[in-house]
Amino acid sequence: MVELPCSWPTSCVFGGADLDTLFVTSARFTMTTEHLDAHPHEGGLFALRTGERGQSSNRFG
Repeated sequence: MVELPCSWPTSCVFGGADLDTLFVTSARFTMTTEHLDAHPHEGGLFALRTGERGQSSNRFG
């Protein structure tokens, strides 16, 4: 489990040269102005070092 400064993480993927960086996106739509003022990182892209690594995937075509 990873703590993030957002309330609605949307997607995650490992990336970087060694697939050791976890990238997480978060949502921003449907949030009130008051919520966004209080939580400025909503809609952000976060890069984390978790100590884990992803695996390469096969590309189509």
